[in-house]
Amino acid sequence: MKKLFLSFLMALCLPFLVQAQTINEIDPDQAGTDMAEFVELLGTPGAPADGLVLVLFNGSDDASYDAIDLDGLFFDANGLLVINFPSNGIQNGADAIALYNGDATDFPTDTPVTTTNLLDAIVYGTNDADDTGLLTGLGETIQYNDDADTSLQDDGSGAFLSGVPTQGMANDTTPPTFDCPTEMVNFGDACDDGDVNTENDVIQSDCTCAGTAIVFDCPTEMVNFGDACDDLDANTTNDVIQSDCSCSGTVPSGSCPVAFINEFHYDNASTDMNEFIEIAVATGGDASSLVIDLYNDAGSSYSSYTLTATDLIGSDANYDYYVWYPSSIQNGAADGISLSCSADGSLIQLISYEGTLTAVDGPASGTVSTDVGVAEDSSTTATQSIQFDGTTWGVNCTATAGGTNDLSTCGAAPTFDCPTEMVNFGDACDDGDVNTENDVIQSDCTCAGTAIVFDCPTEMVNFGDACDDLDANTTNDVIQSDCSCSGTVPSGSCPVAFINEFHYDNASTDMNEFIEIAVATGGDASSLVIDLYNDAGSSYSSYTLTATDLIGSDANYDYYVWYPSSIQNGAADGISLSCSADGSLIQLISYEGTLTAVDGPASGTVSTDVGVAEDSSTTATQSIQFDGTTWGVNCTATAGGTNDLSTCGAAPTFDCPTEMVNFGDACDDGDVNTENDVIQSDCTCAGTAIVFDCPTEMVNFGDACDDLDANTTNDVIQSDCSCSGTVPSGSCPVAFINEFHYDNASTDMNEFIEIAVATGGDASSLVIDLYNDAGSSYSSYTLTATDLIGSDANYDYYVWYPSSIQNGAADGISLSCSADGSLIQLISYEGTLTAVDGPASGTVSTDVGVAEDSSTTATQSIQFDGTTWGVNCTATAGGTNDLSTCGAAPTFDCPTEMVNFGDACDDGDVNTENDVIQSDCTCAGTPVNPNCNSNSGNFPYQGGN
Repeated sequence: MKKLFLSFLMALCLPFLVQAQTINEIDPDQAGTDMAEFVELLGTPGAPADGLVLVLFNGSDDASYDAIDLDGLFFDANGLLVINFPSNGIQNGADAIALYNGDATDFPTDTPVTTTNLLDAIVYGTNDADDTGLLTGLGETIQYNDDADTSLQDDGSGAFLSGVPTQGMANDTTPPTFDCPTEMVNFGDACDDGDVNTENDVIQSDCTCAGTAIVFDCPTEMVNFGDACDDLDANTTNDVIQSDCSCSGTVPSGSCPVAFINEFHYDNASTDMNEFIEIAVATGGDASSLVIDLYNDAGSSYSSYTLTATDLIGSDANYDYYVWYPSSIQNGAADGISLSCSADGSLIQLISYEGTLTAVDGPASGTVSTDVGVAEDSSTTATQSIQFDGTTWGVNCTATAGGTNDLSTCGAAPTFDCPTEMVNFGDACDDGDVNTENDVIQSDCTCAGTAIVFDCPTEMVNFGDACDDLDANTTNDVIQSDCSCSGTVPSGSCPVAFINEFHYDNASTDMNEFIEIAVATGGDASSLVIDLYNDAGSSYSSYTLTATDLIGSDANYDYYVWYPSSIQNGAADGISLSCSADGSLIQLISYEGTLTAVDGPASGTVSTDVGVAEDSSTTATQSIQFDGTTWGVNCTATAGGTNDLSTCGAAPTFDCPTEMVNFGDACDDGDVNTENDVIQSDCTCAGTAIVFDCPTEMVNFGDACDDLDANTTNDVIQSDCSCSGTVPSGSCPVAFINEFHYDNASTDMNEFIEIAVATGGDASSLVIDLYNDAGSSYSSYTLTATDLIGSDANYDYYVWYPSSIQNGAADGISLSCSADGSLIQLISYEGTLTAVDGPASGTVSTDVGVAEDSSTTATQSIQFDGTTWGVNCTATAGGTNDLSTCGAAPTFDCPTEMVNFGDACDDGDVNTENDVIQSDCTCAGTPVNPNCNSNSGNFPYQGGN
């Protein structure tokens, strides 16, 4: 319907109006998250907008999705009225906006398009096919195209032109120029070529629209792993395509409270003390389904704990604070903590410190951790912690376990010579070369050692190394100065001695752990050796007594006390006492069960269980004591003095007293075909049957195997349960990813990847793969001689110009070598990813730490100088990089996640929409309910009905 006709009608019907009300300008689409959407109306200056309603129509069903009453608003002195919208309040098209005489109640959600009481309308899209339903239903003939950089403005004749937004000002109707004037589009603009088998469709240099063929994980079904689907089971949710191309979901149960990891402490100067993890739970939330798992750097859960009511330590106006004190938290790098919910099986959070990890089991299996970015070290005290304030993690803060965090008490985060690796020059490391020693971090942040020089090169041993002279009558066999092996015939005697008292476990963090040895008064204790044994029978710590360990005496014994850094809590762990003077074993005791020693001085010996055990009822000033006949528990500790069993408490009770275990305790049923073995209600140990991909062979797809072909490498179980590998060939040059460009202001141009190859190296086996955030390779390219653009004294520079490089987050680039099947490098930008296919399959990417954005120009790039990645550098494709030309890296509201407040995201909740980054750097949306919208903009936003 033409505006001029409407103006004429209004002039006849309402002669007191100077200007009919029309739509003057709209801007439904901006770069990134749509945060500046508006509709501008034109009317009589100073006139009220009472009786007008603005209606938004959805092109998917040609029906309304929002209606805004304009009652109480006024056109300004220029006759303009601007209605601002919240982020993503206006859909990008193909959709329509219409102005009516009426009220929002006349247009409940899903009202069909109509011309009744219509004043003006515009149908728009983003290079979408024309929506004939909207055009016909609103009496329009043209569907206008909007883009992220411009708005649609009335040119004064009833037509709309694209221009720089002029919100609240006169329109700029200068016609825009296009690469393709007829189609009114530019090269590289997104479009739709109408072929469902292509993706990334863009306008080509001949003004046609074309895309690249879609490669599916499941070609027959034309879907990818992880795509949403419907398994036709009403009892499941989160249905997705599985790795075998089937569709299945999970059965939800229960509910989970709002909760997150809020504070933790794992490392401090001297012996680690007061280690804890604090979980913040929305006040009054039921925490009984929340599970904390501790992960090591291999991605394995080494401890798991479900919160109970007794863990609630304190609250404030927003949160209840639950605190768990594990017996020990590993110090990294990189270790982690997960928070999950057993009610619905969801993973809430997986964080890590001193690097990232990929969980291989437990509730976070398959997830890449988020590094908190700070770490404790020897500068941390036992009363400090790492704390979260909703946005930032602070380190060396005054610990507030059970209370509100206060980051104003935090200290400076430790600085590292190598920030990416979080290590310093000279730190110990492992360069993977068995022929080197004293491996340390070098000044270029690599790990290297010095070649091992042996006193006896032929034997590859040093003077004093332990050996075996094959003489059963000798002990302490070592390499001699002539490179022979010999020992000494033991002589001397061992004193009367026994284990008299020890303490290993108490409520909260274990403290004051010790072992007391009673030695007949005046006896020489210098030959007495204490070994600590774990439940596998291995000695994990050994100590020889010295004169300084003599703490006290009575009429019968001298009391020597050793304070280990940590004693394991069982079950079943043990302590041995032996004598190096004659090699004899004096004693092997254990607690919480028996064990058989497999090494150390007690090797082959079965322990004697003391029959009592410490637990959470034990205090840090109590111990287990021996009176010559009986072991007592929860006794007042007397380290260095005479024991007094009259101070002992009652022994703890167990569900299974004979075995000293409780129902649900982890155990081993001795059956290699079961997993998750626990104590059953009849006190037996049993697990669940392991389900294998290949039941006959009892292996899973991808497991290492041997195909018995000496000419293959990387032998693994195939999808048909056979074992096969690849035949390596050729050699690979020294090469690395040196420069790339993927994003710039306006349409992305000049995208490229540069590979630096050692001068003269054969690059014909080098393969570049582009990875998306799901870890899938979406493009692959093998270098050729024509890609060699330039060289310098050190490298030849090969450049590939892909048709398109995704903008993140988090996307990546891998470099591999087809000659031997090796992966050289997997980097990423705007976050990390775990590759699920292609040459980098199973590898976690290294984030370059910088990212391009709308501040980057088409002649800039990201460059590497051998140590650092710089951003917004003057591009040198085919030449030597120059980081002195680089600009400042973009700053983010949320530096860890590299996102800004208001950026679009996905909170994983299908019941929410308009998901954006919140002010606490979390992702959240609003409930899917078009009838409820919030106010925003220059005028009160009154959306919905």
